[in-house]
Amino acid sequence: MTQAPLTPTSANDAAARGAPATFAGGLLAFARRRWWLLLAGPAFGLGGAAGYLAYAGPLVERGLPTLSPQTALAAGAGAGLLLGLLAAGIADLMRQRRAERATAEPQNGAGDGAIADFGRSSAGTADAAQLDATSPMVAVEDGLHPNGSTPVARVGRARRDLAPAQRSYVEITRQWWWVLAIGAVLGAGGAVAFTQYGPVPYQSTAQVLVPPMIDLANQNDALGSPTRARAAAANFAAQASSSRTFELVSKALDGLATFSVRELLLMNQNGRIDIRPTREANFINIVVTDGDPDGARLLANTIAAVFVDDVNEGARSQLQTRRQQLEQQIDLTRNQFVTAQLQQRERDLLRDLWNQRSQLLQVQAQYQQELQRQIDLDRLPFIAPGLPPVSLDQQQRLQQLREAQTQVRSQWLKLTGEQQRQVEQNIAEINAELSQVRGMLGSRGSDGDPLVAAAFASAYSLQLQGLTREYARLEMNADTLRAPVVRYGSASEPLPALGLRKALPIGTGAGLALGAALAYLIDAIRRRRATRAPESLARLNPAGVRERVTANGRSRPEEPRASKVELALEAGRISRRRLGIAGER
Repeated sequence: MTQAPLTPTSANDAAARGAPATFAGGLLAFARRRWWLLLAGPAFGLGGAAGYLAYAGPLVERGLPTLSPQTALAAGAGAGLLLGLLAAGIADLMRQRRAERATAEPQNGAGDGAIADFGRSSAGTADAAQLDATSPMVAVEDGLHPNGSTPVARVGRARRDLAPAQRSYVEITRQWWWVLAIGAVLGAGGAVAFTQYGPVPYQSTAQVLVPPMIDLANQNDALGSPTRARAAAANFAAQASSSRTFELVSKALDGLATFSVRELLLMNQNGRIDIRPTREANFINIVVTDGDPDGARLLANTIAAVFVDDVNEGARSQLQTRRQQLEQQIDLTRNQFVTAQLQQRERDLLRDLWNQRSQLLQVQAQYQQELQRQIDLDRLPFIAPGLPPVSLDQQQRLQQLREAQTQVRSQWLKLTGEQQRQVEQNIAEINAELSQVRGMLGSRGSDGDPLVAAAFASAYSLQLQGLTREYARLEMNADTLRAPVVRYGSASEPLPALGLRKALPIGTGAGLALGAALAYLIDAIRRRRATRAPESLARLNPAGVRERVTANGRSRPEEPRASKVELALEAGRISRRRLGIAGER
């Protein structure tokens, strides 16, 4: 049997058809060859992440930053996948270099050994591709070898463990669909059995209400602000997740259950204690997940009770502190305001005293002038000398006028004296009040400038009004400020954290993935066994003669089944089939 020679172009096309046609196909072929490294890397990464989470307790106790479970698992899987890709790439590169060195060995073999080695080398797809594709390949007939020469070389060690020709996932799925179906059914059944009889964790939820802060002094804020209530709920939720709250919870559970602060912090970090506000309402949900349903409910109730008591106790303490601060500020402002008023009154009294004294001096001067005028008039004669004598009637009339004048002057002097006494009395009262004001200022220890204090009297008055208004608002809203958070009932009944609706898709997906891996493994093993036929052909007798034992115990040669050329062509045909090359025998 002969075979038509192949040109270099046809040899290159044959190698190209055996390799992936695209970059994606090359990646797929690489993943199929090194799938165990790509799976081992993430597995080791997840194991390292699990170990980190298991021994992260000392970091939490020291207050050092730690990773959440989701972040740690994702980082471990990603790092493991990168290491797996790196290891797979290095292994593939080293294997390729070994194959290149093997094909580059000196070709000094001859005769039947070259035929047999060529048959063995045809068992690997990469070895066929590693042949000199640039040189023409002629038919192997009557001891001929590639390059049209006599058999001269051993083509290196055969790479028997290379992956077989790539098959599409559709073909594998069609052939091994029953394995996938069995895996999916077993996964679903396992999920159902796990939810019914497995160690399912239970969840219990306790709710805390954050009522809106209602300002009774403001008529426009009769119902409170929902936005402020939701913001306060977010702040309170962060406070509930603090180490102080877990310390109080651990003390409150003393004798009922054993939960240390470290265990509570780890449960909070691992998501077994989830404290977060609701998105559209002013509620805080405290969700506890535990294998013991009673323990989950007890822990949820304890966290809610301890948190509410701690927050309300702190609010009452802050309310009392604020009340005392306002009272002290009101007293201080009132004292300053009263002092300013006293100093202002002192200035007013001094001004009034000066005015009264001036008025007293003026009245005294008028009294002295009138008294002196009356004395001067009394010294004058009744009738001026040198005047003619008057009649008796005229004298009587003059006497009456004189008496009337004397009476008017007497009344005037009397009125002036009374006015003087009134001014003196006013001065005495002003002096008395001034002494009292100065005594009060002395008792308060005020030594400031009266002018400055009087100027700040209006400012003290406004400040006193503002503090009084704030104190009144504080007293009106005291009931709301004493209880900023309220428990909204007790914790709910413990419910399974992993229900059938959630476990069934997970179990089905896991079973389907395991079934797919098993189907691919079985298919790969079967294809690898099928590729061992060229090796068995190469190990046959080069002459193609086998002996058979007759019935009498003698052996005689059997007719040759195939010549050396036929054996080589058969090996080449199987190799070309693996490479996807269509040729004529």
